Amino acid sequence: MMDAGESALRFISGHAPTVAVVMVESAKKGTHMIGSIPAGLAMACAFVLERPRFTRPDSVDEDSAAGTGGHTHGDAPRSSPSLVRLPSLEAARDSWTELADQQDNVFATWEWASSWWRTYGKRHELFVHQVLDEDGRPIGILPLYIASTRFGRLMRLIGNGPADQLGPVCRAEHRQPVATALLALISAPDSPGILLAERMRTDEHWGDMLGGRHIRHESFSLIDLEGLDWDEWLETRSANFRQHVRKGERRLARDHRLEYRLVTDEEEVLGALDTLITLHNARWEGDSSAFGPSRRAFHEDFARAAARRGWLRIRLATVDGEPAAAWLGYRFGGAASSYLMGRSPAWSKYNVGSVLRMHAIREVAEEVREFRLLGGNEPYKQRLTTLNPGVDTFLVGSGPLPWMAHAVIRHKHRLPGRVRGLLAAQLGW
Repeated sequence: MMDAGESALRFISGHAPTVAVVMVESAKKGTHMIGSIPAGLAMACAFVLERPRFTRPDSVDEDSAAGTGGHTHGDAPRSSPSLVRLPSLEAARDSWTELADQQDNVFATWEWASSWWRTYGKRHELFVHQVLDEDGRPIGILPLYIASTRFGRLMRLIGNGPADQLGPVCRAEHRQPVATALLALISAPDSPGILLAERMRTDEHWGDMLGGRHIRHESFSLIDLEGLDWDEWLETRSANFRQHVRKGERRLARDHRLEYRLVTDEEEVLGALDTLITLHNARWEGDSSAFGPSRRAFHEDFARAAARRGWLRIRLATVDGEPAAAWLGYRFGGAASSYLMGRSPAWSKYNVGSVLRMHAIREVAEEVREFRLLGGNEPYKQRLTTLNPGVDTFLVGSGPLPWMAHAVIRHKHRLPGRVRGLLAAQLGW
C-alpha cells in the first residue's frame, strides 16, 4: 500500500494538471486504474500536492485580496471590505455576538463556536477573521479554522458536525461584501487556498456568490408560524392531521398521568440531558452516534452556555411519573430549533414522541416566526414542513487541487475501502 502511494505521489507531482482531468474522467467511466496506480489511491494522494494559486473572479481586486496576517489591510480601496485576522475567539466575542443577534441561527452564535472549539479545536489552527466595511466597522465574522488532514490543509467552518446550518456571521444586506472578503481570504498567501463550506443555506445564495463546486444538498425543514397561534396553525393543516394531533394527546392523558416539564436553568441541564440521552439511546438501541463521548461533551458545554443566555429549551414528558420522552431545542431570535429527541420504546403505541413534539410547537407558536425542524428527511418532517430551503456543501477554490478534492468526495463510493475510511476519519463524513 505504501509503495503504491509513493508511486502515485511521484507520478502526480510531475503530471498534476493532466492527472486532474484523467482522474475525473476515469471516475465517471468507472475506471479504477491510472496506468499501474489505483485511481482511488491517486485521487487521495492528490490532496498532498502544493496548492496552485487561486484565480480570483473580477469582483475581487488585488488590493482587497492582499495579505491577511493579523492586521487591517490599510491599502485596500475604500469601497472594498477589509480583513483582520483575530488571535482568539475571545477577541471576536463582542462583534460576533452583535452580528449573530441579527440572525435566527443558533449555530451562528459565539457560544456555539466556543463550545465546539473547546471540544474539537485542539488539533486545528484557528483562522477566524473579522470583515470590516470602508469605515472600519465590523460587518461580518468568518468563523474558520485550518484543518491539517492526511490529505493536506484546508479551511473549514467552526461548528461543523453538530451544526445543521453554517456560514459567515453577518446581516443579510452584507452577504455580498462578506462573500467578496471570503474569496479574497481563500487566495491570500497564508491561506490553504481551499475551503470546504458545509451546510450553508441554499436561499442565502452563498454557492452563487462564492462559485464553489457543489458536493451535496441536504434538507433543512421548517414550519412557518408568522402571525399564527397554535389553533390558527392547525387550521392550515388537513382535518385528518388536526384530529390525529388532538386525539393522540387526549388518549395518552386519559389512560395515564401525562405531565410536561420545561428545563431552562443551568443547574438542571446535566440531569435533563442525561435523561434525553438515555431515552435517545433506548429509541435507537445504541445504534446512534449523536451522543458519542466527544459529542456528549460538546452538547453539555453548549447547553450550559445556552441556559445562561436564555436560549435552552429541554422539554420532558413523564407518563405515570416515569420519563417517557425528551426534546432538546433552542429559542434564538425569531426561531425555535428542534434539535433532537429521545423516547421510550415502552410508550410507542401512544406515539409519545409525537405528542411531545406537538406540545413543543404549541408552546412557542405565538412567540416565534419559525419552528425549525432542521436537517433530515424523516417522515414526520415531511408531514410538518411548510418550507424547505435546504443547505448545500461545496468546495471553494480553483486550480487542479480543489478539482481533485471535489472528485474524491463526489466519487468516494468508488475509492478503496481504506481510503474511504481515511476520508471519513479526516472529514467526519
